Amino acid sequence: MALTKEFAIIQGPPGTGKTFIGLKIANVLLHNKSKWDFSRRSRRNIFPRFLGNHMHPILIVCYTNHALDQFLEGIHQFHPEGIVRIGGRSQSETMKECSLSELKHRMRKAKLVPKSIRKDLFEAHKKIERAESKLQKATDGLQKCRKHVFHEEALHYRAQSMTEAHYRSLKQPSEENDGVKHSAMLRWLKLLVNSANLSQGDVCEIDGGEYTEEVEEKEQDYDEDEDSEDEGDVLYEANVMENQRLLDDDDEVYQSKPMRKPQDLLQVVNPFIDHGEEHGDEWQIQNAYRLMRKLKRIMHFELSKDDIMPEEMAKMITDVWNLSLEDRWRLYRRWVKDVRERCRQEMRYFLFDFERGVNKLKQQTGQLDLFILRGANVIGMTTTGAAKYSKLLEELQPRITIVEEAAEVLESHILTSLTPGCQHLILIGDHQQLRPNPTVYELAKDYNLDVSLFERMVKNGMPFERLLLQHRMRPEISKMLEHIYFNPKLENHKSVLNFENIMGVNRNVFFVDHAESEDFLEEGRSRSNEHEAQFIAALCRYFILQGYEAEKITVLTAYVGQLTRFKKEMANKIFRGVRVCAVDNFQGEENDIILLSLVRSNEDGKIGFLQIENRVCVALSRAKKGFFCIGNFSLLAKKSLLWNKIINDMKDSGNVGDALILTCQNHPQNVIHASVADDFEKAPEGGCTLQCAFRLQCGHVCDLMCHPIDPDHEEYRCKKPCTKTLCDLNHKCPKRCFQICGPCREPLDKILPGCGHFQKVPCYLCNDLTQVECQTPCKVILKCGHECAGSCSDCLRGRVHQPCKAVCGRILFCGHNCSEPCTKNCSPCKEKCGNYCKHRNCKKKCGDPCEPCNERCVWQCPHYRCKNLCGELCDRPRCNRPCPKRLPCRHPCIGLCGEPCPKKCRKCHKDEVTEIFFDTKYKPDARFVELADCGHVFEVEMMDQWMDQADLTQGGKPVDVQHKLCPKCGVPIRTSLRYGNVVKKILADFENIKGNTSSFEIPRGQEVESLLFALQGIKEFPEDRDSIEVLLGQANHAAEALDVIRNQISLLSFLQTLKANTHRQFEREDLPREMKEKFDRKVEQLRVRVMQLNYRTLNSQQLEELNEEMHRTQLLFDFRLLIMQLEINGVDLSIIDGLMKEELDSERKIGKAFRGRYTARIQRIRREHKLQAFKLAVLRDEQSVIVNSKCLAQPRWHKCPRGSHLLHHRVWRGDRRK
Repeated sequence: MALTKEFAIIQGPPGTGKTFIGLKIANVLLHNKSKWDFSRRSRRNIFPRFLGNHMHPILIVCYTNHALDQFLEGIHQFHPEGIVRIGGRSQSETMKECSLSELKHRMRKAKLVPKSIRKDLFEAHKKIERAESKLQKATDGLQKCRKHVFHEEALHYRAQSMTEAHYRSLKQPSEENDGVKHSAMLRWLKLLVNSANLSQGDVCEIDGGEYTEEVEEKEQDYDEDEDSEDEGDVLYEANVMENQRLLDDDDEVYQSKPMRKPQDLLQVVNPFIDHGEEHGDEWQIQNAYRLMRKLKRIMHFELSKDDIMPEEMAKMITDVWNLSLEDRWRLYRRWVKDVRERCRQEMRYFLFDFERGVNKLKQQTGQLDLFILRGANVIGMTTTGAAKYSKLLEELQPRITIVEEAAEVLESHILTSLTPGCQHLILIGDHQQLRPNPTVYELAKDYNLDVSLFERMVKNGMPFERLLLQHRMRPEISKMLEHIYFNPKLENHKSVLNFENIMGVNRNVFFVDHAESEDFLEEGRSRSNEHEAQFIAALCRYFILQGYEAEKITVLTAYVGQLTRFKKEMANKIFRGVRVCAVDNFQGEENDIILLSLVRSNEDGKIGFLQIENRVCVALSRAKKGFFCIGNFSLLAKKSLLWNKIINDMKDSGNVGDALILTCQNHPQNVIHASVADDFEKAPEGGCTLQCAFRLQCGHVCDLMCHPIDPDHEEYRCKKPCTKTLCDLNHKCPKRCFQICGPCREPLDKILPGCGHFQKVPCYLCNDLTQVECQTPCKVILKCGHECAGSCSDCLRGRVHQPCKAVCGRILFCGHNCSEPCTKNCSPCKEKCGNYCKHRNCKKKCGDPCEPCNERCVWQCPHYRCKNLCGELCDRPRCNRPCPKRLPCRHPCIGLCGEPCPKKCRKCHKDEVTEIFFDTKYKPDARFVELADCGHVFEVEMMDQWMDQADLTQGGKPVDVQHKLCPKCGVPIRTSLRYGNVVKKILADFENIKGNTSSFEIPRGQEVESLLFALQGIKEFPEDRDSIEVLLGQANHAAEALDVIRNQISLLSFLQTLKANTHRQFEREDLPREMKEKFDRKVEQLRVRVMQLNYRTLNSQQLEELNEEMHRTQLLFDFRLLIMQLEINGVDLSIIDGLMKEELDSERKIGKAFRGRYTARIQRIRREHKLQAFKLAVLRDEQSVIVNSKCLAQPRWHKCPRGSHLLHHRVWRGDRRK
């Protein structure tokens, strides 16, 4: 029928293979395409199989994305080419490759998009970008209206109500507008602060203005409103987003690119501080900044007002400077209103232009889609997609349309997918299962919109075919559907007759009847049944314990409220993989075991959804092997004729009852009647309450209750204590029985060879104590003064210590303590910078360069005044005249003119003032200065001497660069008016040091090239060579880092040569393999130590110890080779040589003198016994394998005696002439 009728209807009851039949029909049609598609094909096939062809594809329409993916995947198996899936919600990886968006992406990547389409797309994009740029400009103008004051030039250009008289009056000089360089608008609105001319009266006038209190009350609101916008201001943005949303599918979406900011014709100005030529004093500057912030708040307050001057009144004004401040703001708001209206007009125009560009882009994108789809053999889309792309379908004119799940699709949706070119329509579905679901329930109820085209055709007598042979359900399950499909009845395929019985129960199909009431959920207006949820969850767990995979079980219900309760009841991980789903969402799917909760049980006799036969049909037909349902079947039998027939049939076959009978697989005589969830606790492991008592291979018995899973106990883990004996000392295994015993780890007290420390050693290592790593703390005092934190084994028995990890604690040049780990060089200080001046505090870290203060210096008095910037050296001398002010106690100030007055009084604090410093006595007329950093007071002559003392050399030795300190408390002096130049010079030295510190990492091309050349000789250790090569490939290198790399290359080269020479002797003398392995382990130990060197932790002690260890290793293996030679020749060692062997075999350090003595003794023994001398030595005893590092000194900074620059002390010590 599907191949011979233009309009074919195929009804497929559950399990009869609707999808299978649909795929067979599609296969036949595709293999006979030449019989029904007479369109000409292009011979040139540039893009794989479907580019450039002009064909009429088969259209596949499905209700859901899942069904569409499933159907197209079936076609892909026998016809993999020419499939296009429209829509971006595919969950199939195969179909994602066939999606329209992916095909377009591949076309663009391969540059196969036709030139005409590509050109039109480019022009559409450019048009949108231009419109968006203009929209942005208009929107910015609207935002500025509320946040800023416009320049008069901008208003003259934009504001229609600003007459020429207004403009000329603003620009004309007056008493208020005295020809300053700033915008006249600021002067006119009194938003310009002149710090030099600022008086106390000006401050009071602004602080006490008539609306100041109102401004302060709404201050918080203005802060919050600064980032907000008017509703109308963002109208175009909403439209833009909507247009972009409409374009958003698998189609290309227009995305605005970063664009050049349009020229801003709406120039704005803000409240401004005018310092003028003569700066005011400190009070004037500080108050000017405070008033500027106040004026900004006033500006925002005025801009938010709605009081606007009428246009007629504005036109009558000729001199704007004669207006009061209130009228000035009213007139300004009139001008701004004109600007706002003009911006909004432009927005409407540009928005229309933008929408036209979007429509043009959609049109051109549709042309590209059409170009691709014309070359397809099969096009798949959902019903929603068919409605959305109806214009594309009209252009394509598909001749054959196959609709799967047609009975669940709204009639209107199918009609939108049909075009005048459609010659063959095939509807596949089942109108006796779920019907279409209109969004508005009243439309279905009153106008029958829930009747599909499929159902209407069947009911109107249209010929159709019904599939009768079902391949899904066992006969007991399909028997329930005889009351739905009764003429003709469904037939069972032979494959369903041999399904195995469900384990653990005596029935494959069973209805559990109960009378527990349902619950109504206000949230979501749904229903649930706690009794059913608990019973189903317990039954599901029981089936999993029978050995069924969780993926083979599905829990269904008709109510969303019950789904929520299932998620709570089945939160345990044992249920992971079990699908819990609503009946409506499971149509077209199946599973081995279905557990159905019907929910409805009430005294009102209402059964809700359960009276709809279509839903009942779906719910009863999803199971393949086992179906178990719980509900109030007495209520259902009374209220539904269909349920009454089904329940009576189930009663006749004994499949209805108030309890499900559970049977133990191991003890069939033991049964459990389960009517509530608690009954399943009688089968805790899925069997019964008898003990398993299975004898395990370990000799124990199984502790579990009877369990059907793992009857042979291959996966069972015995958790009883293990009884095995592990060693000759009869130590018992401490583990559980199921765990692997492993070697005996019973701890025994042993003295370790080499170091002589006592340690608990695992029993299995007692026969070879050389493998034991001594964990005794080293605690040796390192050269840095800290205690070694490594263990005896980590430090190679004290020969090569671990890097020091203690906190450095050294005092940096800035005065802070170094908090980094103890390293060769301290990193830049990370504390908060303590530098400050009268204008601001430095916000940076102490080790970062400070920005100099560019404000005017505030050091002035009636006699002298500094004219430089705050960050520059002052150009005035210290004033030594007495301060004319009086203290709060009314006594004269003991300070100096222009300096902060000391808080001490000569009379009130006589004892403190007469305190002696610097071995000088008190003078009755002495003057004092107070340090701002700590508050201590000192006699000025003594303090001048302290601050001006020599800072270059003391006794021929360099003086560290550091802060001058308070003589009494040691606090750094960071700011002072009188001693400002001294402080500034020190800070300048600090900045030079910071610059030198930050410039340590500089390009060192020639040195790096030399190291790379040396690195190529490392053949034995390729991984280490590659890692060092990566480090050398970086752009900049610290000198310390290059020192480390240089030493690593030297040490690796030594180990490589030593290893090669030793292996050569092993092969020549055919020495034991154990000795070679021991040697290789030692070399590997040293190699690891070498690669652990880090320039942040490297110090001279590490290098010296590594050098000694290399010499020791070379001597040790030379001696062991000698012993092997003597043993081969039958020569015994003398007592003296035995002592040498004992010393070398120990793991103690060997001094340089002893190394020379032992080396000479080895050579003498070989000469005495005429033994061959091996060429094992790589280094002579006086040679060093390390390269002296230039960067291992402590970081003390000094000033050159000439005072011209700063030097690190390693240079000072190295060459004083530099």
